[in-house]
Amino acid sequence: MVRVVDQMSASCMAGCSYSSSGDRVYTLKFVLVGSRGVGKTRLASLFHRKKSGCPSAAVGMQFGTRTLRYSDSLSVRAQIWDTAGTFAFKSVKDAFFGGTVGVMLVYDISKRSTFDDLARWLSLVRENSHKSVALILVGNKSDMSTTQREVSMVEGMRFARKHGMDFVETSALRGLHVEEACRQLIMSVARYLPQDKCVWSKKKVRSSHD
Repeated sequence: MVRVVDQMSASCMAGCSYSSSGDRVYTLKFVLVGSRGVGKTRLASLFHRKKSGCPSAAVGMQFGTRTLRYSDSLSVRAQIWDTAGTFAFKSVKDAFFGGTVGVMLVYDISKRSTFDDLARWLSLVRENSHKSVALILVGNKSDMSTTQREVSMVEGMRFARKHGMDFVETSALRGLHVEEACRQLIMSVARYLPQDKCVWSKKKVRSSHD
């Protein structure tokens, strides 16, 4: 099961406003972490619904936004942050992890080293995020042949179970299960948001469903 934030934590880390139609719109921050080359940028681009066929690897930090409807009167504006997959980015970790409610931990099923790095990435997340941040493990590049696979699905499931998170294998190249993984993480946080009122400002904003 995806590790989820509690209601108070979710609301405290979310910006809330009202659309022109009166709907509550919560802005939530999610980040992708994992070693360089695992496909984080392509995963993020697919969820943002960008049409670029071959996105470049992230340099520094970047994010895109997409709005999802959670209920009849509540929407989530999800900011998906991506960063270069090196531990050198620790110098900007405060800006990257600040306000984060959910983390997608990504590895490449065809590169054992990226799976072996997960413990270090998870440690970095827990050192710099809220203690109850939502987590999901993603094994990317499931389109690879069985002879190219270096990390079994069972290994991914065991790691996820050990650390209390859900597990999904995706193919960013073919677009398989990317939407499912992102929505699962986002909605696991959204269900803990106050349903009756905004806990932050009541400033009217223009509706922006991406």
